Amino acid sequence: MPTDELIILSGLDQSLPTDNGWALQKVDEYINQSLSQGDVYIALDVCKQLRQVSQIAGLALAKMLYLIRDNWDYFDVEEPFEDVAYEYIGLHSHTVDRYIKVWKMFADGVAPEELQQRSIKDLIPIANAVAQGYEITEDEWDKLEDAPDYSSVTRIVREDIKDQEPRRNALQLFLDSDGQITAMKDGFIHNVGYLHLDSGEDIVMSAIERIIKNTGMMRR
Repeated sequence: MPTDELIILSGLDQSLPTDNGWALQKVDEYINQSLSQGDVYIALDVCKQLRQVSQIAGLALAKMLYLIRDNWDYFDVEEPFEDVAYEYIGLHSHTVDRYIKVWKMFADGVAPEELQQRSIKDLIPIANAVAQGYEITEDEWDKLEDAPDYSSVTRIVREDIKDQEPRRNALQLFLDSDGQITAMKDGFIHNVGYLHLDSGEDIVMSAIERIIKNTGMMRR
């Protein structure tokens, strides 16, 4: 299982100082108890509980960020939500957006509640597909619930879900051969921007590939 179930970070996030001394002290206590009683399951139960806490914390953070942003106008704060989130908890807007997408698919009733048992890492590619407008069938939801690991989830999203045509009212992004980006929704097409496909610079081309991959942009 992945070790980053508690929180998914990007390179733009700030580190958050933590006081973990008490937790590490508890580890010593439980290990000593396990050794003194000759019962390894005392220590293993703690490991299980820590994994459960990490999964709960990831989804709880997603719900909290979603509800804070959804109610931002009720707070007496002049700065934008994303700026305050970055300054106060160290999460960049890209990271916050990923978490919010996860809880939004539950808040909107799109994803079954049973899926909340999965780790936040597993839920992010599913939430991205939902946000991109892909229709997920009941059979595919069942597959996602039963998927044994993150790799299986991403494979289902990639091969089963994203092979389908997005809904007509979904926002679709297209990249033309000359680098022009266009967006289409409800039959309307708009120019969005431009990518320097002929740059030749490694860093620029790597950035372009990441943009294409992360946005689900389709080449044409």
